[in-house]
Amino acid sequence: MILIADGGVAKTSWSAVDDTATLYHANTDGINPFVQTRREISRSIRLKLPKIFFEKKFKHVYFYGEDCHERECKKLLGDALVAHFKTPIHVESNLLGAARGLFQDKKGIICIIDTTSFSGYYDGKIIDKYVLHGGFILGDDGSSVVLGRMFISDLIKGWAPKDLTTEFIEKFGITYKDIFQEIYSRPNPTYSMISIAAFLNDHMDNEYVINLIKNNIRNFFRRDIIQYKNLSVPIRITGKEAMIYAKQIQEVAKEEGYTIDSITESPDEGLVKYHQNHPEK
Repeated sequence: MILIADGGVAKTSWSAVDDTATLYHANTDGINPFVQTRREISRSIRLKLPKIFFEKKFKHVYFYGEDCHERECKKLLGDALVAHFKTPIHVESNLLGAARGLFQDKKGIICIIDTTSFSGYYDGKIIDKYVLHGGFILGDDGSSVVLGRMFISDLIKGWAPKDLTTEFIEKFGITYKDIFQEIYSRPNPTYSMISIAAFLNDHMDNEYVINLIKNNIRNFFRRDIIQYKNLSVPIRITGKEAMIYAKQIQEVAKEEGYTIDSITESPDEGLVKYHQNHPEK
């Protein structure tokens, strides 16, 4: 039996798998070694993961995590995991996990559009090329946190529709000063941007919101996907937000001259299949 985890900013999905089926599954809080300490990660795993996961002996643990293409992040997360499971730990980026889940052993351009955004070229074995994501301030075009940032910027400068602005202020009860404190004084304002994006997702009948979403996605194509323009391989996209914006993604892709092979909410099912077919990978 092996344990497979797909970790993101908002959620981590855990699957205990044998040769033929998923035996146990659970979701816990997001885990990101770039912004969390080993102690914080360890505490989250210990308190949130159901007890049955600690009672089983796993042959291997595979964790695909946010920002886990960095060596330091891999080590930090690996140290936190081995303390709980005392078995060989394999930490890789969630981009490789998405590629393995959506492409198996075939080549393709893999994109994650969710709380954050990321893209890369998968050669059937490894991520051979990728475009660095820069968080909601420096990058992550197409993501929900950047969508939230775009709306807040419009709201401050008076570009957002008055009815939407009024409803937003009434719902969240925040002032201009509150916004500045949240963005510039708090340690991790990402979660605030997620809440704002969720508010916008409830107003997808609003022309302004749809245009904001499409402009955000268009930036993703023009700043990320264009860098793989010379590669004649399928493009596949995964992420909860990608599913919400699937129609807009397809529309923008067509306008920009791309064909999207598939859009899925999660790579988890394919990732389980990948490891069942590659037991020692």
